[in-house]
Amino acid sequence: MNFPMFKKRPLALLLLVTALAYLGFAQEKRKMTVEWIYSDEAQEAVALPLYQWLDNGAAVYYDVRKPKEARTFESLDPRTGKRTVLTDAAKALQALQKYLGKEGTPKSLPWPESFSASGRHGLYSFNGDVYLLDTALSIFTRVTDTPAEEIGARFSPSEELVSYVRDHNIHVYDLLRKTERPLTQDGSETLLNGELSFMYGEDVFNREAVELWWSPDSEALAYLQIDVSGVTEFRYDDFKPFNPRVIKQRYPLVGEKIETARLGIAELRSGLTTWVDSTGRPDEYVVHADWLPGSRRLSVQTLNRDQDVMDLSFADRETGRTTHVLKETDEAWVNGSDDLYFLKDGKRFIWASERDGHKHLYLYSADGKLLNQITKGDWAVRAPFQTSYWSGRSVVAIDEKTETLYFTGLEKSPQERHLYKIRMDGSGRQRLTKEDGFHSVTFSPDGQSYFDVYSTVSAPPSLSLCRNEGASRQLLAGPNSEALAGFDIQYPEIFTVAADDGFALPAQLLKPKDFDPKKKYPVVMYHYGGPSAPTVLNIWQGMNLFNQVLLDKGYLVFSVDNRSATAISKTL
Repeated sequence: MNFPMFKKRPLALLLLVTALAYLGFAQEKRKMTVEWIYSDEAQEAVALPLYQWLDNGAAVYYDVRKPKEARTFESLDPRTGKRTVLTDAAKALQALQKYLGKEGTPKSLPWPESFSASGRHGLYSFNGDVYLLDTALSIFTRVTDTPAEEIGARFSPSEELVSYVRDHNIHVYDLLRKTERPLTQDGSETLLNGELSFMYGEDVFNREAVELWWSPDSEALAYLQIDVSGVTEFRYDDFKPFNPRVIKQRYPLVGEKIETARLGIAELRSGLTTWVDSTGRPDEYVVHADWLPGSRRLSVQTLNRDQDVMDLSFADRETGRTTHVLKETDEAWVNGSDDLYFLKDGKRFIWASERDGHKHLYLYSADGKLLNQITKGDWAVRAPFQTSYWSGRSVVAIDEKTETLYFTGLEKSPQERHLYKIRMDGSGRQRLTKEDGFHSVTFSPDGQSYFDVYSTVSAPPSLSLCRNEGASRQLLAGPNSEALAGFDIQYPEIFTVAADDGFALPAQLLKPKDFDPKKKYPVVMYHYGGPSAPTVLNIWQGMNLFNQVLLDKGYLVFSVDNRSATAISKTL
């Protein structure tokens, strides 16, 4: 190449060459490493603010993208998007130092285990004890101070009481009187009150440790008492600590004795428990409970051990007597469901069923009479979050004045999640989210606004604030594009593979940037295969970053879902 203008200007030529060399270096992409994937920079690149809707229609907002010392709780007005500081984080942490000491106090104000419905208080667990944060006064107070650990602390609907479990017994703390009282006293290592066994926590209640149901009037507490005596106990070493500890875990094998559970309703005034009638059903699992409007009855869902019969009953709070409402059966299995909604009129409820092969919503009268099917088609309703596959609530808002439901489902694509609205008579179904991909939506209690966490396989998560009809959309937070732009990230291609009978199995493939179709490559295949547990989704997956390391090593990464894992239908 000839540059005549530089023949007498060697310095200019040198500067040009240096600039070009620097430009080439600047454009060189970084190599993805396991160390970077687990670094703070990587976590912050895709981190989104935390949030929780409050009963007054506002939301608590916590921006984890800010420097740790600048993070605090803010109140977000959904009508304007304006945020105002709710808590003085420095003052709150200073108050916490009184209990935990300077070294034991977190450097930034953490998100609590739970907020009260008004947002006035937050519950925390530090070193096994419960602490209360007054978000407005920015002051921590200690609730418990015991050698044993308290777990599962939750507010009552009135926000005046806090429930938790200690030593396998349920306790209630009165925040106004600053007094504690036990609701149960017979708990032991084999008799658990409110505390879930490993099987119930892992297989029924989405890996929770405690499951309690406050009555809407805050005067009663429903709970499970689980007897694990006689259930096989396994022992194994925990590999994580330097000095291994022995973990004991009870879990029934096929054909062996299983834990038995009964549902109790504890009255706070008397301290007495009324047991829900379970006569003739000793081997059934109690898989859900919900209070009906008015706080006088409790709904109970039970599943037989073969898991092919599900019963819904209503239990009287005073006597424990049950009235059978409906039955779900299937020759294979019946999935548990969180999709049970009691309407405020007290005369109707919404129930989810897979009776036609797809999970759909049905409207019932309070006495168990089917009024009509709400959703229908060769697709399923599905919860908006990809956290647990067989549970979660697909109905995200109900407008009883207009007889309108807002729900999320798979109508557009089983690899995506979208928001829809429909009338309770099944008419007027409309998709509200337009962008291809995965929309995880959370509605405000008044049903007027919602948060939408949106992503695709190639677009990291973003958080938007939307109005209920989807017309107004305000981007609150997106990914840190600068952090990710430094890498030459390859994104998966989603397609289908035909099974022997022609069924289209969802699949995806990641290929190196310099992929040569004429060459042979080693393949890493990722497959889970559990029912209703898809791995091929049009959603940003953190696993994709580690796959970049595999691509750099010359591997292809392939995933495929068998038909039961797709969650499309039970009759495929």
